[in-house]
Amino acid sequence: MARKDAPKSSRAREPENLQAHIDKALALSGRTDTSRIYQMMQFYFDPQLLHVERVDTERPSLFVSNHASWGWEGGLLPSAIREHTGMLPRLLTDADVMLGPFGDTLMNLGMVLANRKVCAALMDAGESILVFPGGAREGAKRRGELYKLFWEGRTGFVRMAIQHGFTITPVANIGPDEMWDIRWDRDDIADTWVESLLRRVSGEMFDSNLIPPVPSGILGTLLPRPERLYVAFGEPFDTRPFAGREDDRAVLDSIKDAVQAQLEELIKEALLQRARRRHDMHWLRRSLTRY
Repeated sequence: MARKDAPKSSRAREPENLQAHIDKALALSGRTDTSRIYQMMQFYFDPQLLHVERVDTERPSLFVSNHASWGWEGGLLPSAIREHTGMLPRLLTDADVMLGPFGDTLMNLGMVLANRKVCAALMDAGESILVFPGGAREGAKRRGELYKLFWEGRTGFVRMAIQHGFTITPVANIGPDEMWDIRWDRDDIADTWVESLLRRVSGEMFDSNLIPPVPSGILGTLLPRPERLYVAFGEPFDTRPFAGREDDRAVLDSIKDAVQAQLEELIKEALLQRARRRHDMHWLRRSLTRY
C-alpha cells in the first residue's frame, strides 16, 4: 500500500527579496505581449471561446479555472483571454516553477509567484488575475480524474476577491487534459525506486500526491496532440456586497461552492460543444486527435 504524505505546498516558499519580485511584476504591467503565443496556439490548438460576452471588461477580474494535467493550459489561457477581451490576467504560478531558472522568462510572459502579497499588490494596481484553486494536486491527475476539481476547502481566492472588491469569473478550459495520455500515474510510481528518488531529491517538501503523471503524446512521443481548446466563461460573481466579510467562513464557503458548481457546469457544456463540433474540424486535426 502506498504511503500517505501530509499535504504540503511549495507555494509557501518566497524569494529572498519578495518586494523585488512584486516591483518587477508591477513594472511589467501592460508591457507583456502574448500575441505570438496566441498565433502559435491558434495554429496548433484552434481555440474556441464560448460566452466571451459575459466577461466584464470594465473592471479587473479574478478568473478562476480548472487545472489540467501537467498545467499546460497555464501558457494558453492568458493569451486567449487577452486576444478576445483585451484583459491579460496575471497567472499565479507555483513557487517551484517561478523560483526556478526560467522564472524571469515566465514573468515576462505574465506569470507571477502564487503568493498573497504578490496577488494583493497586483489587485491594488487593478491587474486581473488567473488562478487554479486546485493547484498542484489538480495538475497531477491520475487515470479517471479528467476534469475533476480538487478544491477541498480552498477559499483563499474568495478572500482575496472580497478584500479587493474583485469580480470572480469562472472559466472552464477543455482540451489540455487530452493532449497526452497518462502512461504512468502516481499510483504506478508509488513505492518504486522512482518515488524513493523523488523523495530524496525533494526532501521535506515531498508529497506523493503531487507526483505528476508521465505523458505520452503523438506516436508515444512527448509531442501533444492538437486537441481543439475550448474556453467557456461563466457569469461574473460580484463580491462587493460582501465587503468586510472576508473572514466569515460561511460566506467564503458559500461563494467558493457557487463558483465551483458553475465551473463544473461550464466544463460539461464545453465537453458537449466539443462533441457537437468535431465534424467541422479539418480532416488532419481529426485524424491526430481523439475528441
